[in-house]
Amino acid sequence: MIKENPRVRAAKAGSRLLFRATPEHRGGRSGFFYGWVIVWAAFTLLMIQSGIGYSTPVPFRFFEADFTIGRRQAAFIFSCSQVMAFVMGPFAGSLALSLVCCRGGVRRFV
Repeated sequence: MIKENPRVRAAKAGSRLLFRATPEHRGGRSGFFYGWVIVWAAFTLLMIQSGIGYSTPVPFRFFEADFTIGRRQAAFIFSCSQVMAFVMGPFAGSLALSLVCCRGGVRRFV
């Protein structure tokens, strides 16, 4: 006797079937899903980048001493660097997109 696929049975009944993928539904593959490694790596790298990027008040004393400027001037310099990153972001994004599109698309580039 032929066993009916649960998806077909659910489609015939007009309902949606939610089930946990078993190894036979995954083409016989079992084991660890490496997508979670990528998620955690991205999370870790973004945490490090945010910590570095938003810890600008830490070196204010050193800039004040080295350049003999006040706290306001040091804060203004860091604010200008943040504004420059904000302004240059769209241009850098369009440049990256044009480089990817000229080289055969995203799949080939990655």
